[in-house]
Amino acid sequence: MNICIIARRYCQGEAWTNRLLAIHIGSNMNAASISMISPIVFKIIFLITDEKRTPYLIGIPGVTVINMWEKDNCFIRLHRGLSYYWNKSHIGNYLNDGDVCLMFDGGGLYLDEIKRSRKAVKMYYEITEHPYVLDHTDNKEENLRKLVNKINALDGLIVITKALKDFLVSVGVPDSKINIVNMFVDTERFKFLTKQPL
Repeated sequence: MNICIIARRYCQGEAWTNRLLAIHIGSNMNAASISMISPIVFKIIFLITDEKRTPYLIGIPGVTVINMWEKDNCFIRLHRGLSYYWNKSHIGNYLNDGDVCLMFDGGGLYLDEIKRSRKAVKMYYEITEHPYVLDHTDNKEENLRKLVNKINALDGLIVITKALKDFLVSVGVPDSKINIVNMFVDTERFKFLTKQPL
């Protein structure tokens, strides 16, 4: 079985990327004990890159990184939008029956693309923001309805606060489908910082 995190792109320093890294590092720390029960492979799939084609530089032992954009042809490389739509339509090429897929609100929800692949995978999505925060259109209610329909087609949803869970339950997501996983911080990343005097 593979645990696959599917992300739009690696955005160094952004909040959702830090969340992704924290989950990967935590997964790696527990991989040995989990693997004694069942052989598990952790992998992350990036669909596109940034303008500078920045690679995923942080190596985490036990985690395989797949940069789909590395296989873009010359024409697609000139048009990152085409790269995104081409690669998301081919996500299924990197999935296997029995995989568990995790997607982030900052990285995309690829429900339809994964369904079209006809792979028997479990799909989970994490929401860290109120849906209206990420919606800059005039169709918030309609977009929320579509989001709820997609969430209800998933195997599970992860949120970071009880308030967010309560809101999603109030608009039609079953309570049993939602799990709360609070934000956490890798304190090792900050151990070299010194307090600044007030």
